[in-house]
Amino acid sequence: MKNFVYYQASLSLEVLLHFIKLFPDKTVNILVSFAMITSDVSEFLGRYRDKIGKIILDSGTWSLNKSTDIDVSDITLLKYRDYLLAFGDLFDFYFNFDSDFTDNGFPTNRYNQEFLESFGLNPIWVIHNIYTNEFKYCIQKGYKLIALGSTQITTQRSMAHVTRILNGTGIKVHTLGKSGWDLLAYFPINFSDSAMWARGGGFGYIYYWNPKREGENKTDRIYLEEFLNPNCKHKHSYYHYEYKDDFDAYLLNIFGLKYYDFFGKGNAY
Repeated sequence: MKNFVYYQASLSLEVLLHFIKLFPDKTVNILVSFAMITSDVSEFLGRYRDKIGKIILDSGTWSLNKSTDIDVSDITLLKYRDYLLAFGDLFDFYFNFDSDFTDNGFPTNRYNQEFLESFGLNPIWVIHNIYTNEFKYCIQKGYKLIALGSTQITTQRSMAHVTRILNGTGIKVHTLGKSGWDLLAYFPINFSDSAMWARGGGFGYIYYWNPKREGENKTDRIYLEEFLNPNCKHKHSYYHYEYKDDFDAYLLNIFGLKYYDFFGKGNAY
């Protein structure tokens, strides 16, 4: 698999501190959201900045459009501008306030982009419709990096369409929330983020790169027995996993964990 930069989204300070304990000589790249600026973010940017490789800022518009369990009243273009003017330089890069997620959101998102730029800010443009003139706009503006936030990117064919348009432009690509193997392994994607890399364990499964699996993609998703839906017979369950001994050795040697560490208080963490 080619080299690219990936970011852990929705990472908590608690998990970062445990990562540091396990791997004191390594760093982790983090994406934080303007919708969830907590004391953890202050610690990321301050006390523990040297333990983090790269840190980028999402505008929080995903929460504005999709979330039903947080107060979105503070997620506004003006408040995002004020935050960027105060703290934007602390991030490696930050995204546009792409508040319109529809296929026809270009005018609104363009206004937000150019509004932020008028204050000397440099947000990364986020594309939501890969079949209109959004790419032409990015090329004309001379952007060196763009983000793909479009829900239209669901297949290799749709990503191939994007690749053909950007071929020869020198524009780098960040995919927002896209962690699928078929996209990251086979297309010229430079950056990506995913909350599921950090949250997956809370849903009862563990990703394991199985060197004995055939094919290029050697990812197995192993479910803890207590979380396994009995109707999903095709999924790997821990006790019936063919490579259970290898998996146990991996958990113990790399993380110092045993299977039963995933139960009880703090199991999702």
